[in-house]
Amino acid sequence: MKKNILWVGFGALSVLALVILACGTSETIKTDEGLGITVSTETGEQTQSGEKEDVKQEEEKEETEESVETVSSNEPRYGGKITFAITGEVSVLDEAVSPGVAAMATTLHLTNGELFMADWTKGPAGGFGTKESDYDWTGPIPGILGLEWGNLAESYDMKEPGHWIFNIRKGIHYSLNQASEASRLVGGREFTANDAEFALNRYLNSNGSYIFRSYPGLRAEATITALDKMTLEIKVPPEMAVDAVAMFFDFATADVPPEVIEKYGDMHDWRNSVGTGPFMLIDYVGGSTITLEKNPSYWRKDPLGPGKGNQLPYVDGVTYLIMPDASTRLAALRTGKVDHMTNLNWEDGADMIKRRPDLEYIRYPGGAFYTAMRTDKPPFDDIRVRRALFMAIDFNTIAESLYGGDAPIVTWPLKPNKEFMDAYLTLDEAPASIQELYTYNPDKAKQLLADAGYPDGFKTTVVLEAPRADYMSVIKDMWSRVGIELSLNVVERGAFRGISASRDYEGLNHGFAAGAEGALYQAIRMRGNGVTNQSYIDDPFVHESAEAMQKILITDLDEANRIYKKLMEYALDQAWMIPSPQDEPYTFWWPWVKNYSGESSIGYYNSQSWAQFIWLDLDQKKEMGY
Repeated sequence: MKKNILWVGFGALSVLALVILACGTSETIKTDEGLGITVSTETGEQTQSGEKEDVKQEEEKEETEESVETVSSNEPRYGGKITFAITGEVSVLDEAVSPGVAAMATTLHLTNGELFMADWTKGPAGGFGTKESDYDWTGPIPGILGLEWGNLAESYDMKEPGHWIFNIRKGIHYSLNQASEASRLVGGREFTANDAEFALNRYLNSNGSYIFRSYPGLRAEATITALDKMTLEIKVPPEMAVDAVAMFFDFATADVPPEVIEKYGDMHDWRNSVGTGPFMLIDYVGGSTITLEKNPSYWRKDPLGPGKGNQLPYVDGVTYLIMPDASTRLAALRTGKVDHMTNLNWEDGADMIKRRPDLEYIRYPGGAFYTAMRTDKPPFDDIRVRRALFMAIDFNTIAESLYGGDAPIVTWPLKPNKEFMDAYLTLDEAPASIQELYTYNPDKAKQLLADAGYPDGFKTTVVLEAPRADYMSVIKDMWSRVGIELSLNVVERGAFRGISASRDYEGLNHGFAAGAEGALYQAIRMRGNGVTNQSYIDDPFVHESAEAMQKILITDLDEANRIYKKLMEYALDQAWMIPSPQDEPYTFWWPWVKNYSGESSIGYYNSQSWAQFIWLDLDQKKEMGY
C-alpha cells in the first residue's frame, strides 16, 4: 500500500526541520497524524567504480518488465542484507575525535550503543506500535516525553533534575569479530559502568567532540562516575539537566572500550570499531562499499508484533553503497540494487512513482536551510535591517519557481513535530508583526533600510556551498531591488563546515549549520558561543527563558511549553534567522522490507537504527524479479 500522505493542520504554511550542520543529505516526512523531523546525512566526493555501467544495464532490463504482484507473509524471518545508497564517505566513526558531527556518524549507532534510545514500540513499528511518535526526525526525545527506552542502561533513578543513577543492563557483551585485532583485544567481555564512565568522560572532554564545542557549561560542571560495576552516576547543575539528557541519554555512545583507545588512540580507523550494537563493521572500501554484519552476541529481542521474543537483528547485515552521483543512486533504487533511499526531491520522487509504482513511499517536509547574519555587527545589529531582508524576499515565488509550488514556508527555531506541538507557534496564530515578515513588501523594506540609515542599501557577502548557489542567486536578485548588493562566497563542503564550526564569517552564512533548529527546548540554539548560534544572538530574554525551561522541563512540561512558545514568538519577531522554503523529499523502500513504516531515526541521530527491527521477505523479492 502506498503511503502518499497529505499535510494537514497548517494550511500552506508549515515548518521544515533539520538541525544539523550543513553536511549532506536530509530527510523529513509528513503524516496525517503528526509532523516530525529526521535527519540522515552522508557526505563525500568519491564515486563507486563500475557502478554506473552495471546499473545502466539493469535499468535497461527494468524498462521492459511489468510490475509483479506478489503475496508475502508478515511472519518474521532471518536472512539477507539490507542495502542503502549514501552520497559519500562516513566521516564519523569516533564521536570524540572525528572531524564532523553526529549526523555524519552513519554506522556508529549500528555498531555502538547509548545509555538509552527511543522506544521502538512507541512509534509505528510496522503497524504494531502505539504511534506516540513517528520517529520522522533526529531530535532528542528521550527523557522528556516518556519515549525513552532502556538500552545499555536498563533503568535510572532521578534523585533530582540533573542527578541520575543509571542501572547498567547485565549480560551485554562487546561484539567479537575474530577478523579484528581490536575486537579480539576486548575479547567479547561484558559491558560495565566503568566502560560508560570512560566513554562519556572521554566524549565530554575531547576537544574534537560536538559536546566540547557546543556545551562548554556541561564540560565544566558534569561529573560522570561509576559507583560500582553496574551503577553509573551523572550529576550536573539543575539548570543544565535538559542538556545532560540530550547528550548523555541518547546521543553519545557509551560503550567505547578503554583498552582499544589505550592501544590505538581512537576508533577513527574503521578497523578499530568495537561496540555492543546490533551490527559489526567488518569492511570499508573507500569510494565503494561499507559492510556490516549482524552481531551474534547482541542482547535485544523483538519487543512486539508477530516476532515478539525473537532474537534481533533479523537481517544478516547492512551494506552501504557509496554513490555521489544522483543519477546512479536513482537507478540503483529503480533496479532493486538498494532497498531503501531517502531525500529524493519533488521531481525525482514524482518520476520514481511513475516508473516504479510497486515501491512504497512516504513524504515529509524537508530539512530547512537558513540564512544567519552577524547580529553583533552593523548593519545586522539593527532589527530594521533584519526585518527589511525578510520582507524583500518573495517566499511564494521561490516555492513555485524552485520547487514546483510544493515547498512549505518555514519558521524558526522549533519544528512542528507532534511531540512538541504544545510549544509550537503556528504562523496563523502568530501576531501581525511576524506575519508581516513573510509578506513580500519591497517598498516597506526600502523604508526600513532608510530608517536604519541605509537609504541606498549596502553591500554584503554570504558564504555558502555550491548546491545552494541557485537559491541564493534568486535572493541576490530580490535584494538588489531594495538596494542590497549581495556577493556569493561559494566554498567547498569542508571549508563551509570549518567556517560554520568557528562562526568565522562576515555578513551572512547560508546553510543547514546556520539554522540549527531548536529541539528539546534547548535555547542554546539562540545563545552562547557554540556552533548552533550562527547569528551571534546575545539577548537577555533568551537567556532568561532558556534558564527557566532548563530548570523545570523535566518536572513541569506544560509550563516549559508555555515558556518556549513565548520565546518562539519573540525570536521570530527579532528576525535573527531567515528560513528558506524547502522541498518536501521522499523516502522510498521496496515492499520486501518488512516491519518498516518510513521511520528515519529511532532516537537522537540514530539514522537507520531501525535496521535491527526489520526483516526482508526474500521470497517476495525473488518473485518480483530481483
